[in-house]
Amino acid sequence: MPAFAGVRGPEQSAPEPSLHERLREEITAWDAVFRSVFRMPPYNPDDLLTRRGLDLYDRMMTDAQVRASINTKRYALLARQWQVFPAVRRRQEQDFRAAMEARDFVEAVLRGLRGPEGSPQDFRRVLFQMMSAFYRGFSVAELVWRVETAGPWAGKYVLAAIKFKNPKQIGFEVDEFLNVRAVTSWTPEHGLITVPRGKCLIYVYNARDELPYGESDLRAVYKHWYSKSRIMEFWNLRLQRFGIPFAYANAPNPSDASGARIL
Repeated sequence: MPAFAGVRGPEQSAPEPSLHERLREEITAWDAVFRSVFRMPPYNPDDLLTRRGLDLYDRMMTDAQVRASINTKRYALLARQWQVFPAVRRRQEQDFRAAMEARDFVEAVLRGLRGPEGSPQDFRRVLFQMMSAFYRGFSVAELVWRVETAGPWAGKYVLAAIKFKNPKQIGFEVDEFLNVRAVTSWTPEHGLITVPRGKCLIYVYNARDELPYGESDLRAVYKHWYSKSRIMEFWNLRLQRFGIPFAYANAPNPSDASGARIL
């Protein structure tokens, strides 16, 4: 056995990372410690939904004033016609023709979407559903594909439909930096399944600390909606009294003999 076999020599230090590697480094997110919970629907980090139920914001949308406020934002964005622009705008550039072909293809696909009943679906309807994230915090849709069999785009994969899912069934598989790697879906019939990230359309509204759940506009409105709901209950009770005559009774005069007997 050679001498000093049990003595460790000086450890070689790890090579210094390059500037390119340093620029790509990320800090681990605080909420990443909970990422194992994120993948299990119907989890949501919103403390108000935890206390009041996941259907709270949907119940608030039944209020006429709340619904009008949210839908005003949605219809304002949909007031103008949508349009697809090519990545290359100048005709003299080399890739202009390919960019225009890609633009025409994408626009044809979006105009050829079909609804649940098989009829043509206006892309603005898809955008309207996507903006449910205004009051839910986020929205997730499944991209359903098919192969085009006729026309100038025959043989290409095109979108058959964009189908939105209830946020209650959605979870997220994230890494330590809260980047979404996959989407999970839980339903009573099929249990928990994992859906590839590329098969989902995810819209996060008011993203906070990179969490994929976003933040609802109604989170700040809840206390006002709650007070209004309670006041309306008492107001309705009071209004009932105005619809019913007041009850009254005649008491005999205590000085009478009959009144004295009653007393």
